[in-house]
Amino acid sequence: MKFTVWFIILLSLNFGLGILFAEWLPWWYIAITGLGIGYLCKLKPRLSFLLGTLSVFILWFAYSYWLDKQGGAILSPKLAELFAPLTSGSTLNLFLITGIIGGLVSGMATLTGALFYTNFFKK
Repeated sequence: MKFTVWFIILLSLNFGLGILFAEWLPWWYIAITGLGIGYLCKLKPRLSFLLGTLSVFILWFAYSYWLDKQGGAILSPKLAELFAPLTSGSTLNLFLITGIIGGLVSGMATLTGALFYTNFFKK
């Protein structure tokens, strides 16, 4: 039970920092926040990877969908058609690929932060 509560708190923290920094920093801000959270959360490396991947996947998927709807869905069908070998012309697949890329970047950064703590500071 204790682990589940901490996992939800850290997932929300990573998600919240992602939303906060999305307006001012470049796209790779997720690696910096993931690195910091991975170092500070002191979870096992496997769980920290899951935390970073899941939180940013949800964030980028939802944010790209929201931006698409705010813009009147003009650009995403054209991009989906441009990347047809990857997306099969579907905007949903485009949003999924966006979320997967962001999730993997954040997951690897969170894993790096957790491994840094585990290898250098844990006795």
